[in-house]
Amino acid sequence: MAMNKQALLFALSFLLYCFLRPPSCECGTTEEKYYMVEMNTFLIEEGRNFNASTRSPSGALVFLEVGRGGADLLITHLNVASNSSWRDVLTQGLQRDKHLVNRILTHNARSSPLGTNALSTPVTSGRELQGPEYTVAVSIGTPAQKQLMGIDTLISLSWIQCNPCKDCSSNAKLPMYVPKQSASYRSVSCKLSKCPPLGSDPKDFESKCDNRDTCTYRDTNGVAQGSEGDYITETLQVGENTLNELHMGCAYSFTPLREYATSGHLGLGRGPLSLVSQKAGGQFSYCLPNYLSMGATGSLSLGKYSVPSSVKVFTPMQKEPQFASSAYILGLEGISVGGQRLSVNMQVPGSLPTITYIDTAIMATQLVKPLYDALRSSFEEKMKTYAPAVQPASPFGEFKPCYQLSNITSVRIPTVTLHFKGNANFDVPAVGTLLQVASDVVCFPFQQSPNDAVNIIGNVQQQGITVAYDNVNNRIGFGPGSC
Repeated sequence: MAMNKQALLFALSFLLYCFLRPPSCECGTTEEKYYMVEMNTFLIEEGRNFNASTRSPSGALVFLEVGRGGADLLITHLNVASNSSWRDVLTQGLQRDKHLVNRILTHNARSSPLGTNALSTPVTSGRELQGPEYTVAVSIGTPAQKQLMGIDTLISLSWIQCNPCKDCSSNAKLPMYVPKQSASYRSVSCKLSKCPPLGSDPKDFESKCDNRDTCTYRDTNGVAQGSEGDYITETLQVGENTLNELHMGCAYSFTPLREYATSGHLGLGRGPLSLVSQKAGGQFSYCLPNYLSMGATGSLSLGKYSVPSSVKVFTPMQKEPQFASSAYILGLEGISVGGQRLSVNMQVPGSLPTITYIDTAIMATQLVKPLYDALRSSFEEKMKTYAPAVQPASPFGEFKPCYQLSNITSVRIPTVTLHFKGNANFDVPAVGTLLQVASDVVCFPFQQSPNDAVNIIGNVQQQGITVAYDNVNNRIGFGPGSC
């Protein structure tokens, strides 16, 4: 009996000890999670030149037969001048983010008032062109005119700037697409097709029939960089595959002046005008390569079998009628830092629910203020325990905290885990948890959302993992990266 009392006292003492220990204690049900990161993980490749428009995919890529609706593409991350410093690129990218997010959220105002093979193409992560967007090289028209297109999961309509064009970009690295030089170019006639073709959300694009009996569009949501032009059908060549009669936008005007280096965007959103809906059977996946590497490449896969078997964690897509219908909305239920769940109310006060959407065109993840404040505070506190030798550094714009990593060979950083509906837990990669902003300075690359009811999962936090979109089964998955 005495032994039983001793055992009971010991058990109670152990539980009390675990309860009083700091959160990093590996006892009870709390599991400590962290990355041990070598310094070379954060190294920036400066000064290398490579031409993303002519880069070919590495490794064996499986291409779908012509006309079967699939492709593999090489994804690159581009930057305007090869002699620009990474710090300049980052600053310009964040400024572009702010402009784009403000336009999107202004038009989607939310406040609390309270069997076949997949078609694949390589995706590159260079910094040859300015801006935070990832791009793919495709060809449009007959004969083919090579173009660099940004990949965009927020919009459905694919669009290309067309010659002649008012306020088109002079920074584009390839000649502008000329419709008159393409035998496969067709404007969409009002007599033959409903305007807009295939249907589109009027909140995103204003469509009408002009005096030429041609269907035209105007970007009213800020998602297509304020472009205006015609609806057209055209041939898109992706690798060795030809996709005929793709409905897309031919932009003849931009407001304000378009300054980006890409020729246009591939619309991968949820609507019927999407490339995914028209030609890829509603499924695609990608792996975005590392920002810091000039030569890193990822991949974009389109088609019936583009969702790889390695992706086993899925969360259901959400719908929010008051937001952009083409957005991929996820149910964010919580965030953990170092294995410890943040104690924060995920629902903002008021009648409207907080929404979270995932975006390839926005750089940094942006969170509503209560969630952002709790995340940043927890990460900062855990870093004091995980990496006591690391010295703080001055903030980089809105990125904070920042850390000086000189004379350090490796560092332990807490894992940030996003918890989505369906028990889908997504560990943000190390390169998306601390981002290098100078030769020996890294910063926490999250920001406060400018809207008190909208979270955005940006592309920095998606680097090096596979993100799979399965519109057929209404779900989004996360898995091991292939880039």
